[in-house]
Amino acid sequence: MIRSQSTVFYALLLLGWMASCDLKPCENYPCKHGTPLEDYKDCVCNCDFGWSGEDCSIQDPCAGVLCYPNSKCVEGACVCLSNYDPADSCKSFLRDRFLQLHDVQYDTSYWSASDTCSGMPYLYVAKIKPASLQTDLEIFGLRATNPSVSIQARVSQQGSTVIYRQISSVTVINAVEFSSLEGVLSDNRQSVRVSYRAGISNCTGVWQRMP
Repeated sequence: MIRSQSTVFYALLLLGWMASCDLKPCENYPCKHGTPLEDYKDCVCNCDFGWSGEDCSIQDPCAGVLCYPNSKCVEGACVCLSNYDPADSCKSFLRDRFLQLHDVQYDTSYWSASDTCSGMPYLYVAKIKPASLQTDLEIFGLRATNPSVSIQARVSQQGSTVIYRQISSVTVINAVEFSSLEGVLSDNRQSVRVSYRAGISNCTGVWQRMP
């Protein structure tokens, strides 16, 4: 009787093993955009290019999208990396808009400035140079003060508008404290609308690009 029970047990064990060998885990397995592959007793989807997810149903909008250098694909569209200029196909830095004219790049640009501070006019030439950081500019000669002292400004873009803003809160030149310097570049890059504080005076002006 014991022998008979043992025989039945091993027979059932053998049948179970044979049944497991006949399993087809990938039969009718849902891979919407891919191929089912057996993984031991389980099944996984090997997704086609541009698709992902457990059943390959999530489409990658950037699949097959080729972007310029210095850019990346975001939701199917090419976007410039930080500090690069979308108007120049991401080839140049955004700050170069203050230094470029007709696709010719200058190390230094000069601007004929006409400012008014608390009713007092100031006419002078300002100079803009690239700073060590790719985002920054150095601005010299503000309000005809010491031409060797620069104000550091950072360039950014808000919508289609490109602006620079003073980084340090206060810059002292010839005993005058300058702060909150901001310049808004015109669409044609020929002028900058400027505002700043000089001591207790609020100043505004327009700088015209010099040839």
